[in-house]
Amino acid sequence: MTDTMRVESLGPGHPTYSDVPVSEIMRALSRPLQPQLPLSQPRCRHCNLTTSLRRRTTGPLNRNGNVGRPYYICIPCEDNDTRGWVTWDDERGICDGNPVCHCGGLSRQDRKGNASRRTGLGFWTCATGSCNYYSEYSNGWTTQEMNTLPHAPQCTEFYPWLL
Repeated sequence: MTDTMRVESLGPGHPTYSDVPVSEIMRALSRPLQPQLPLSQPRCRHCNLTTSLRRRTTGPLNRNGNVGRPYYICIPCEDNDTRGWVTWDDERGICDGNPVCHCGGLSRQDRKGNASRRTGLGFWTCATGSCNYYSEYSNGWTTQEMNTLPHAPQCTEFYPWLL
């Protein structure tokens, strides 16, 4: 006999109560969260505000291959000469196999733009802009993880394959 747990469903179209195998609950809990896009109320990772964010769209002169992509910028952080960039507001670069960010969700694969000294190289970042997860390595390890673990795997830079 399989162990089951009585759970209340919170999603539409599901029964209110059902017996679900514990193994299925554990499998669901171990999966990273899919970001809900478009974002309804993103939060700036720098100042933690939601009300100061503005949704914009990249213009036709964007030279990084992002013409027409929606994104969020934090106005106070941009005005204070700090990084005002928050996140893209689309699904580009988000895939089930991506590393998990500090929020517990799937990260986004992106690439460095033309203004970077390392144009075209890939990186991983928080898909919703909620945390400071960032990795320049194909395996998704952060520099801090790589430097603190004695037997870290080989961490190599990469060119993005999802874009």
